Amino acid sequence: MNSPVNRLDRGAGERGEAALEAPILAVALLLLLGLIVFAGRYVTAQNAVSEAARAAARAASIARDGYAAAGAARTEAVRVLGRQIDCAPATATDDSTPTDRPPGQPANVTATVACVVPMAQLSLPGIGGSTTLIATWTSPIDRYGQRTRRGGTP
Repeated sequence: MNSPVNRLDRGAGERGEAALEAPILAVALLLLLGLIVFAGRYVTAQNAVSEAARAAARAASIARDGYAAAGAARTEAVRVLGRQIDCAPATATDDSTPTDRPPGQPANVTATVACVVPMAQLSLPGIGGSTTLIATWTSPIDRYGQRTRRGGTP
């Protein structure tokens, strides 16, 4: 049978294991939590850049000529990014040459937005480096809308 002495002897080698396991487990859980926060912030920032590209393409598709389209795309991208994330420098390019086509022909305009985001904004403060987020969006131009050619003639 089990005597009181035998029961005490069996657990003697396991003393203090909980004191060692707890800090290791805590560090692992904090790293996992940090990774989850980073992933969430990264997805949010990428969505903001995608939204800026969509808004830039839409603004360019409404413009009457290529020059106005390029300006409207840049302005809209900077406005949308300014509301959602700290992005330096934000660049917006668009392919607005389809606005030179005569009315009645289908055309699309494409806007690409690139944003350099500091890693400290995505993860924990104090982390260095940066990452570039890029999004491209295409929007149809109104087929029968009035367009002005680059020379100023309709």
